[in-house]
Parts: sequence; structure tokens; C-alpha cells
Amino acid sequence: MRSPWTWAALAAVTGTCATLPFLLAGGDAPRPLSAAEARRLALTPLPAAE
Repeated sequence: MRSPWTWAALAAVTGTCATLPFLLAGGDAPRPLSAAEARRLALTPLPAAE
């Protein structure tokens, strides 16, 4: 049986690892596309609707 401190530490590490990618991504604020990104998006074929 593990001590409560072990479970608390495990929960803290898991929570930190789960939120780290969101913090490093810089949030979810939209940004304008660059000219190159807009060109690639415009040339990307879309799948046919079924």
C-alpha cells in the first residue's frame, strides 16, 4: 500500500505533464495565416462529401 504522499506526488506530476503542452503552445488565440500557409491551404484538395 502506497502512502498518501506518493499518490499526491503522482497526481501533481500527472497534472503538470498534462497541462505543459497547452502552456507551451501559447494559448488558443487565433493568428492570421502567412501567405505561404494560405497558398498551401488553398491548394489542398478536400475529400468529396458522401
